[in-house]
Amino acid sequence: MAQNQTCSDDTIRFARLLLDPEDYCDIVGISLKNWAFGPRVGGAGGNESQHKFWARMRNSGKATQGALQKFIKFLEVKHQLSFLSPLETPLKLGAWSGLEDIIRLEAGEEGLEGFRQVILASDNLQKVAEFGGPKALAAELHRAPTSSFFEIFHVCADELEKNNSINWKAVLAPIHIFVASYLIFSWLVETHPDKAEGFLAVRKLVCGNPTHRGPQFALARWLATAQNELGFKTKTQFYAALSPNQDPENARIEWSKVGNGRDVPPLPRLRDDLKRIFKDSPIHNLNSELYEQLDLGLWYCSYVARSYKYLQKHNVTKARKVFLVAATEVERARLDTNHVS
Repeated sequence: MAQNQTCSDDTIRFARLLLDPEDYCDIVGISLKNWAFGPRVGGAGGNESQHKFWARMRNSGKATQGALQKFIKFLEVKHQLSFLSPLETPLKLGAWSGLEDIIRLEAGEEGLEGFRQVILASDNLQKVAEFGGPKALAAELHRAPTSSFFEIFHVCADELEKNNSINWKAVLAPIHIFVASYLIFSWLVETHPDKAEGFLAVRKLVCGNPTHRGPQFALARWLATAQNELGFKTKTQFYAALSPNQDPENARIEWSKVGNGRDVPPLPRLRDDLKRIFKDSPIHNLNSELYEQLDLGLWYCSYVARSYKYLQKHNVTKARKVFLVAATEVERARLDTNHVS
């Protein structure tokens, strides 16, 4: 019990295979809570109850039907959305339940079931950590097969055993990013019109090119692509268009830091800058296929670049390998599926 008393709720929250959506949004620089409800406002007509509901759901994964109904009504009014009846709303995916219909549509029942299994395994790992501490968590991770897919799991287990650490956010960071990357890369391939091209896109996203190698330069590669597609002849012209309210030289210095991987701005800021170029352009528009492609590419590149920074922040020595293994395993899974069929 003394072991458990040193484990705060915040620490236990990271003893998982897959973090909650809000944690991943934090990594790419999005405040999911503020997007959903707006900044916290108390009193009549405020949104404080929605913020409290969110916190309870995040910590426990449970909600009463009454609270869930109020929560859904608030979101429907604020965002002009239409949800299922609370009685029909699935809660099997916990904090990820809002994505159930999207996953079913894009990946089918088989893909949805696979995602459910990840959530169940993640919940189980958290319970093991909560009641058994770091040693029990390490033992559970070591139960994974000794295959290439689970190599990172064993590395994290060794780290837990070596340090007897309860800083699970840092120790398990490679697993958190690996599992998310595997799911995201799988999603990229599954939703790509051409599966072979989808695999190439994943490889390029992770490995890069001779000029900009590795996941840390994902945004640099996106900047080069966007500059070329939008017809800017020089980086200076492109950077000035991204930051029109700045002195051109200051804009060049700021975006050069992004281009060399030293700075990774939050995703909303990057998307606003891209949108501004299209709004101000006499030849491009926001309804074009080019905008959709660049915006989608920005999502993927921002995730990879900022996740790499996240791993570096937690002193992960082989951060690049996390993405390489995820990309390799996505390709291996597809090859195995094709072989069986």
